[in-house]
Parts: sequence; C-alpha cells; structure tokens
Amino acid sequence: MAEPSLKQNLSMINYGKWVCLQMVSLVILSTLAASFSTVKYLPGFSGSLPFKLETGKEITFLETGFQGYVLGNPETDPKFDVNSQVPYAHRMALISDELYKSAKRNCRGEYVQVDHRNVQCAKDLQAISKHFNTNIMDTWGNDVNVHKALHVRKVGMNEATGSVEGSLDKKKGNALTFGASPPAMQSLHR
Repeated sequence: MAEPSLKQNLSMINYGKWVCLQMVSLVILSTLAASFSTVKYLPGFSGSLPFKLETGKEITFLETGFQGYVLGNPETDPKFDVNSQVPYAHRMALISDELYKSAKRNCRGEYVQVDHRNVQCAKDLQAISKHFNTNIMDTWGNDVNVHKALHVRKVGMNEATGSVEGSLDKKKGNALTFGASPPAMQSLHR
C-alpha cells in the first residue's frame, strides 16, 4: 500500500480542522444534552468494539436533533503502537529514507516481535534505536552560545551528571536553575 502524498496529508489535516471547527461551533451555538459512559458498541459496527474505550461522550443537540460521538483516548494494542513508531520516525525525518526502506524491507513491517534469526532486521532496528537514544538537550543546553543567548551565568559543574549548571542573569528576571543533562531532562517527563 502506497503512503499518502503530501497533498493528501494536507487535505486530511484541513478536513480534520474543518470537522473540529464544525463540532466546536455546534457545541458553542447549540443547547445540548450530554451523557458520559463507557462506549462498547457503535452504530454501523457489528459486535462490540475491539478495544476498551473508557471515555465516551454521546451528544444530542436539542435544537437540531444532530447526534454523534466525541471519543476520548482509547486503550490500543501496544504492539500496534510500537510498530507505528518506525514509520512515524521516518515521516518526521528522524531517520533517513535509506534506513527506513531497509528496515521496512528486512523487518516486513514487524518491529516488535522480530524473528531472532533475521540479522539484517536486528541491525536496522539497532541503528534506528541509536537515533532515539540521543538527547539533543545534552549538546544544545551545554553550548556556550546558547548560554549567552539565554543570559545564563556559569555557577559550576554538576559532578554527578557532568553537565554545566547555571542560573538566569538576575538582571533579566527570576533566578532559574539550568541543567541540561539527559537524566535531569528525562526526570522532567516522567
């Protein structure tokens, strides 16, 4: 199956924005009744849903009789989520075209449960993981030019992490601790 072109992607994005705008305008401009519940069945879909949908909001617009669903974040299959990371990395230009094509060819779209005998796939996935284990903040945050641009004055070196620590110049405003080591950055996102 061919990947969508840039024009198709843009038209899908524009359509998504249009649908979102329509829903928001209907919500703002109409009287509505809402009920919150777990959605197990949807019209037009035979049987129960193949995923657990913990948040669902059924909306009925009283004036127009328009009815629809606003869905939250369903629990998805972890295998599907991880397998989609490699194509996503390629679309976001985080990995090269050559590496993506090689991984796609050698792994046949399966990046989670890889056959241990498939050496080429393992090499491709190892090369891809190197791109994801690099922390751009380590290089950028410890660059002297960045410190000058942000008016960071040198306070010292953090021996535990090996990063430069500083604070914003007090003439510019509040003092702010500045450290750009990967462990420090990773702990912010946990």
